[in-house]
Amino acid sequence: LHVRSRRQRQMCIRDSWMAYWWITEALDYAVTAFLPIIVNALFNLVDMKDVIANYASETILLLLGASILTVSWEIVGLDKRVACAFLSIVGTSLTTQILFWFLLSTALSTILPNAVVTATITPIAVSMLRYLGIEKVSESEPASIILMSIAWGAGIGGLASPLGGAMNLVVVNYIQELTGQEYMYMDLSLIHI
Repeated sequence: LHVRSRRQRQMCIRDSWMAYWWITEALDYAVTAFLPIIVNALFNLVDMKDVIANYASETILLLLGASILTVSWEIVGLDKRVACAFLSIVGTSLTTQILFWFLLSTALSTILPNAVVTATITPIAVSMLRYLGIEKVSESEPASIILMSIAWGAGIGGLASPLGGAMNLVVVNYIQELTGQEYMYMDLSLIHI
């Protein structure tokens, strides 16, 4: 019992340390993300297969896939072309832009996970903002408002779907573990309705 509680304390310290690094950006996110593997390799806190298994969860792979998708868009310039098309349809009015991005992310989040919608729409919105001459997106108030409207829309749209957000995926995985039964998206959608 003593060994187990000691390990739990060590893991809690490790997780707190990681959370601090995520929030303060003390190190690059990639370094922080691989911290559990490095720390466990050095101190052998838990079985390494338990640590590695966390990197292969469906949620992590879903977010990784969305990130890979958007990086490929940036490489070929698809994000810029879509941003220009949206800009020509919506116009440059800040109010119209906020409403457009909010409604788009809300609609997409009703059928896709929130994090995926946000991860795929944000690079397009940033490309549009840069096209409009806003290079430092983090320092621009209109840019911040547009990006927050994407996040808010995704959050609200996710309420309409059982898999709308990453937290919903975690809950579904937990329910599957408890019941020993796999629930497909259509099953959950029918239950939700």
